[in-house]
Amino acid sequence: MEKEWSPRQVGEDESALILAGGSSRGITQVGTLCGALERALLGKYTFFGGNSVGAINAADLAQYPPEQFEQALEHLKTLWFGIRGNRDIWRGGLLSVLRPLWSNGFADPAPLQRILQRNFDPERVRASRQKLRLSTVDVLSGEYVEFGEAEATWEHVYASAAMPFAFPCIQKDNYYLTDGGVLKVAPISTAIKLGYRKLDIILNAPVAKEKRVKRVEVREVRPLVPYACRILDLILDQQFVQELKVCLLYNRLARAGATDKVDLDVRIFAPSDVVSDELILMDFSKETLMGWYQENYKKWSDRDRNEQPLSLEEFFDKLG
Repeated sequence: MEKEWSPRQVGEDESALILAGGSSRGITQVGTLCGALERALLGKYTFFGGNSVGAINAADLAQYPPEQFEQALEHLKTLWFGIRGNRDIWRGGLLSVLRPLWSNGFADPAPLQRILQRNFDPERVRASRQKLRLSTVDVLSGEYVEFGEAEATWEHVYASAAMPFAFPCIQKDNYYLTDGGVLKVAPISTAIKLGYRKLDIILNAPVAKEKRVKRVEVREVRPLVPYACRILDLILDQQFVQELKVCLLYNRLARAGATDKVDLDVRIFAPSDVVSDELILMDFSKETLMGWYQENYKKWSDRDRNEQPLSLEEFFDKLG
């Protein structure tokens, strides 16, 4: 059930920040935002929406009012830079093979849950007066369910980040919740319904990456973890493209005079190609995380490169 929220009066200078899912690739969003902030490319954000790791980033940033966005980013960097390896997020080992017998994921969720409990304070979100939307799916009914700032807890953030096959679902609010990317990659349409016309969308994978990613041999995807991650990666990509097609149609209707709404101003920030060869989405090694952060920080902060976000039309042209 997609909840209904009444449209609000959105100022002309206000923007929505949408953060896509992608597990450990979520640190590329931090590098992108930090680099783009230095070049004054970012908007004034009063809406944060996300799915999976994007929900973690969105929930963390939403704890600060718009005028404290720089401090919000510093806090988010502290969260990510504090990760020392996979065991800080999930635990495997011999018993992981047996875990699905009593759970619905192979990873122990306790490490990730502790990080969320430490870093997410619902009262801070409500005090900041920011809009927050977290994408989840109720696996019992098959419904897409969003949670907003008035009700969001660390459990809802975890639910959005509960990547299928890996992390167990969580029972909350009479739902049995898991990763929202299964049905809808991010609450883009919700931001539009609430009255936002400026949307900044931060990707976790390069545009048209299927043209650049090295050919994966069958033997490379036989093990459960990379195989499951590859499936989820494809699902997230397709869900995201479908969401942006809705935005494209909206603009075409507006330009044809079929609606009284104005065009959406959509800007898409794609990460460096360095992440395109990575099949595993659960590599939280310090080396990988810092490499992805630095690469994307450099891409967006480098004034000589003068990197610019893509418009909707440019995104689809590049996607082919």
